[in-house]
Amino acid sequence: MAVETGNLHEDPRADVKPYDVTRMVSMPQTTAGTILDGVNVGRGYGLVEGHDRRQFEITSVSVDVWHILEFDYSRLPKQSIGQFHEGDTYVVKWKFMVSTAG
Repeated sequence: MAVETGNLHEDPRADVKPYDVTRMVSMPQTTAGTILDGVNVGRGYGLVEGHDRRQFEITSVSVDVWHILEFDYSRLPKQSIGQFHEGDTYVVKWKFMVSTAG
């Protein structure tokens, strides 16, 4: 609670600023990627470089995810894909297309 001693003082809680979470959590220096047939396809989109230095474009065709329960499974709705929980098990079916980039 603000204390007044003749002058109008602001409540010290009014000067609240968000904390910089990067000071608490170390950020990985490399981006996550996926290795398929020995080629790092990165995050599954955009250009990647093959063994012979040729450029390839990765395009996702479809992604289906199932949440595996103890004795059952359920398909995740499209809006929930990418929201995984620690300790749970998932099966991901990712169809993609690789084409040479000009």
